[in-house]
Amino acid sequence: MKKHKNIYISILILASSIAIMFFIVQFKGTDEAEKKHISAPITSFNEPFTTKKIIWDTKEPIFASDKPDSVVRAIYDAINPTSEISFSGPSDATLWWITGDGWNTLDRSAVGFTIFISFNTLCERAVCIRHPTIQEVNRVIPPIFLQNSFTQNKLNSSSSEDDETLYDYILAFEKDDTKCTLITNPEITSHGTDFNNAGIRIMLACSENINQRYREQLPFLKALYAGRGQVGYEVVDIRKTVGDFALLGLGARRTGATGVFKKIDGSWQLLYVTQEQPLCSIIVKYDIPVEIYGSTESQHIPSTACFDKSGRMLASPNGPPL
Repeated sequence: MKKHKNIYISILILASSIAIMFFIVQFKGTDEAEKKHISAPITSFNEPFTTKKIIWDTKEPIFASDKPDSVVRAIYDAINPTSEISFSGPSDATLWWITGDGWNTLDRSAVGFTIFISFNTLCERAVCIRHPTIQEVNRVIPPIFLQNSFTQNKLNSSSSEDDETLYDYILAFEKDDTKCTLITNPEITSHGTDFNNAGIRIMLACSENINQRYREQLPFLKALYAGRGQVGYEVVDIRKTVGDFALLGLGARRTGATGVFKKIDGSWQLLYVTQEQPLCSIIVKYDIPVEIYGSTESQHIPSTACFDKSGRMLASPNGPPL
């Protein structure tokens, strides 16, 4: 009986040992997989790659016309979607263009589409930008423009993948009034709700309205940079005008604020720039209408709110503290 009991105990010990070893192996395997999946930024890409992923089966497309819609549609239809590449658009887009005299112009009525390239790993800018698929997209699209008699605009193009002057990696092309930019955003973003959909976005945008936007925005750009003695690197986005007042969005490549302007003696002048409610004293001094200075009303902050000189927020220029 005692012998059988000892055998039974031995079997239990053996089974327990096997279970523990199995758990350790599984845990280690999971841990290693997790480390591999969300590792520290990698230094290079060694994955096998063939151009068949996005090269067209036929010759490079010919644009039906030089209009932005036609250009964008021709390139969009030519790219072969794969499990690695997904699209959104064609749809409304934004085009940022530096004019020949150095001013930055913004057109939010452009047309374009976004290519999302998923590679599910972290990397530094210099590495991300050299992902094989990203390089391939930036290799095969430019010749399409050149074949269709567009020329590359050097002022709006990055000199190399390492050139951070324009923040993103940009290739720009133009023909007459049509301007296009192919922008690679080197920042890792998520295409969904988890890291499994992380990757890089490449945006193509085209516009034929840059000259018009330049004429509309130049008076505000000059007012923004009045007294600085230089041409600005920021853009302005005209959001609203009421009488002699204008509300504009102001921004560099990755920053932004709000500016309020007033036309004085026939010229626009900048009153203030802010990222929150303005000073009550400025509102009173220039009699700025609430439609211009008022922020988006929330549950706790009314649209008429502003700050007094001590930094207290008031319900309105002459109202009580909040």
